[in-house]
Amino acid sequence: MNKLSTFIIVPLVLVSCSSPPSTEALAAKYSVAPEAFEVLKKMITDDTGEKECFVVGLDNIGEYWEYNGEWTRNSDYKTRLSLSEVLKVVGLTEKRYGEYKKLFAKTSSERVKFCHALEYAPEEVNVLVYRAGLSVSGCSGEINWRHEPLPSSTGKKEEGDFSEITPLGNGWYLDYQCN
Repeated sequence: MNKLSTFIIVPLVLVSCSSPPSTEALAAKYSVAPEAFEVLKKMITDDTGEKECFVVGLDNIGEYWEYNGEWTRNSDYKTRLSLSEVLKVVGLTEKRYGEYKKLFAKTSSERVKFCHALEYAPEEVNVLVYRAGLSVSGCSGEINWRHEPLPSSTGKKEEGDFSEITPLGNGWYLDYQCN
């Protein structure tokens, strides 16, 4: 195995071997700062406007993703943009983005997403509070809000493989999944 392969594989193995936080630890993020979650909800719903969905995060804004300090669009990975260029394109001021970043720090989160109600899905706010591993084998925790009744938990529980829905109050709930 060459050094580059070791450099890439070892961190992935270490991340996948770490123990995920407890449901209680993730739910506590909401109980520590419920007002900050409400402000995040208001901001993202206001900033979404007429768009079907909109996301603001430390590494993802609208259709743009950050990698090594540069931003690219989902459909155009070759064009590199600065953060200020991305904010201008999506219609956020640097001051507004700074407000999001302060709320991410208060809520121990990194991304918020809002989608208007669709024929097949209710209106919902998703706040990413935990992620580890890869999308095919990892964990994620979101503190979500919706008007509709909470989704039912799949109850899937095996060693290191589970999905849980935990009500938090006022329409907020924790959606915690590991696979």
